Amino acid sequence: MSGLREQKKQETRRRIIESAKKLFLQHGFDHTSTEQIAKHAEIGSGTVFNYFPTKSDILIEVMKDDFIRSGDHSTPPYHMKETAEETVQSYLFNRLETISLLDKRLFREVLTASMNAYQKRPEFLSSLMELDFMFIDELVELLEELKNTNKLENQFDSSTAAEVIYSSVMYEALLFLYIEEKKISETTERIRKKIKFIFK
Repeated sequence: MSGLREQKKQETRRRIIESAKKLFLQHGFDHTSTEQIAKHAEIGSGTVFNYFPTKSDILIEVMKDDFIRSGDHSTPPYHMKETAEETVQSYLFNRLETISLLDKRLFREVLTASMNAYQKRPEFLSSLMELDFMFIDELVELLEELKNTNKLENQFDSSTAAEVIYSSVMYEALLFLYIEEKKISETTERIRKKIKFIFK
């Protein structure tokens, strides 16, 4: 019986995440209420809060879920190109597609909420940071695979390189999110130059 109850809980959680993602993309984060999410997921309004304390928590899970699904480990979340530089660029630009599709305000809301919530709920920021660690881990995995295929030398420090690449991408992503007129094409070009420099 407990197994069925747990399965139902997981199904409800999945419906909330999928409904929220659809509504956030259609109407934006600010213009989507938890009541609308509950209605779309076909559950009671109060049920949403049994799974997620705030709407910002739902957004974090939507982003985390999207990251995991786009990096479904039944197949690698990257495609090998001729060089290490081209492979890493391709991987990063695929990951950045999510940012370019969503409203900049939505991401700013997440960052603001995470800072505001930190004092009362440190676990919220920890949840957001999980995305960062997932990204870095995936980069390390990619760089190690590039070593296995002789596109990088064996002594190449994958962990340090992954952190440097991550820092560069996050810097450019934050500029993109906070400077309203900045285009994704400019951001990708700046990242391209930095990746070229790293793999010189």
